[in-house]
Amino acid sequence: MPVTDDFNRSNGGLGANWERVRGTADWEINTNAARATSNFDQPVMRRTESAFPDDQYTQLKCSFTTGGNAAETGPGVRFDGSGNGYYVRLTQNLVTLFRRSGGADNYLGEATVTAPTASTLYTVKLEAIGTAIKVYFGGSGTASLSITDSGISSGKPGIYHNGNTDHPFVDDFECTDATPAGQMARPDSDVSAGSWTATPLYAKVDEVSANDADYIESPSAPSNSICELGLSDVTDPESSATHTLRVRRKKSASSSNQIDMRYRVVQGAAEIASWTDDNNIGTDWSNVSRTLTSGQADAITDYANLRVELRANQVSQGTSIPTFLAAGTAASGTAGVTPGLPAGYAADDIFLLFCETANEAVTAPSGYTAVADSPQGTGTAGGTTATRLSVFWKRATASETAPTVADPGNHVIAQILAFRGCVASSDPWDVTSGDTGASSTSVTIPGDTTTVANCLIVMAVANAFDSATSQTSGWANPDLSNVAELTAANSNTASGNGGGFGVATGGKATIGTYGSTTATLANATVQGRMTIALKPLAQTDVKAQVSWIEFETPLYTGPSPFRRGDACFAMVGS
Repeated sequence: MPVTDDFNRSNGGLGANWERVRGTADWEINTNAARATSNFDQPVMRRTESAFPDDQYTQLKCSFTTGGNAAETGPGVRFDGSGNGYYVRLTQNLVTLFRRSGGADNYLGEATVTAPTASTLYTVKLEAIGTAIKVYFGGSGTASLSITDSGISSGKPGIYHNGNTDHPFVDDFECTDATPAGQMARPDSDVSAGSWTATPLYAKVDEVSANDADYIESPSAPSNSICELGLSDVTDPESSATHTLRVRRKKSASSSNQIDMRYRVVQGAAEIASWTDDNNIGTDWSNVSRTLTSGQADAITDYANLRVELRANQVSQGTSIPTFLAAGTAASGTAGVTPGLPAGYAADDIFLLFCETANEAVTAPSGYTAVADSPQGTGTAGGTTATRLSVFWKRATASETAPTVADPGNHVIAQILAFRGCVASSDPWDVTSGDTGASSTSVTIPGDTTTVANCLIVMAVANAFDSATSQTSGWANPDLSNVAELTAANSNTASGNGGGFGVATGGKATIGTYGSTTATLANATVQGRMTIALKPLAQTDVKAQVSWIEFETPLYTGPSPFRRGDACFAMVGS
């Protein structure tokens, strides 16, 4: 069972289960939550249990404050007695991962998350499995940040604080169990492999600590595909206390199709317990735990004849139109600029970087590639009646760094838009189109002909008007559904000669031609125009994969005068 602390006790110190291993400030309980009592020296508290497995996690609800007295909190793992270890800082819309070793704090990476409100508790989990270090946010089963680091291999879970005079809270601490709380039955035979591979199945899932490089998998597009594995013998604990099945699993690839898992614990041919609620599993390795009721545990009479059954089923979801996720903060100026990253992005989201210049060339930032039909420019380079729309793209990783757009000359305005649910490999578009237009308030962007269903059409127009006021409105296209202006991407600048762009989206559910898109500019100006038809995530057949299984029961502590199921009577006399 995990170690937990909800801090629901009297105000004061955290208690004997906690020790300070970094800094001079202690932590305290205040109104059923925990916080550091002082600041500036980054106090770290860790658990005092004698030992923890090297593979461990810490999860807690943590908060941050902003302003001149800003402070942050977060989970930590593998802390030693000097406070060296891995830890996370939660700040506004950002989780940042560090490794402290040799007394020095080393930045390992960061990820944008949706945590907009100071002094609000958000769930953050830090997991260390071998050299894989992952950060999860908001209870999601998909890691927001995933890195590989071998700097620290062991230690204890804990909590971290950094900041000024503010005292942000943490609550609902949970971490890996300190020591095996019971006896472990692990797979030791293949009862029935079914269509699962590769045999012997049990040898790939029987580790004490999970090895994700060694796993079993269902057939592609499983239809209630079953395998059954025998479990090693354990002693009857003569207790109906915690009996827990743990399975580490994932889906083989990104796909709109989902994988649902079912688990059964059986004794011979008799079912002891089953669970059917592990649906739509993710593409990152993660553990699922299911605990028997006391009645189900009491039904076990032969601990030498237990088995676990895995059942995988693919549920077809079809393809769906990609969606606009968020816009990063636009950046503009007469030199190089660094536009902000969109909030809440995740691995495999598509970034489109829109840039407007006075018809001057933009060099693709590192990691970005020009979209087909980009750029679209008109007018004398650097002139007052010149504009150019340049669009670049990148497939996001779990942790991105904002790109720098080099100085093109007169001015530049740049902004990143994030889209989700696009095709998982190669270029994310089906077709593109573009042209330029003479000075006018009327906008007509050319259409195109899609070759796949369920495309999201991204439409953009650049202008050369010298104003920081948004210029584009009135988007319309009768061939597209849900045409919507992306108001956060209606951006203009007065830097240099000035200019900007507007962006809108619409859905194209069927294969075929979509006509021109129209819009209106607040002021007459020359135009650079494009459409980009983003392809949907393919309906790819996928597999279930499992890398580790264990079944935990309580330790047998010796004979008792009573056994489970014995009848007890009380005699009352006077």
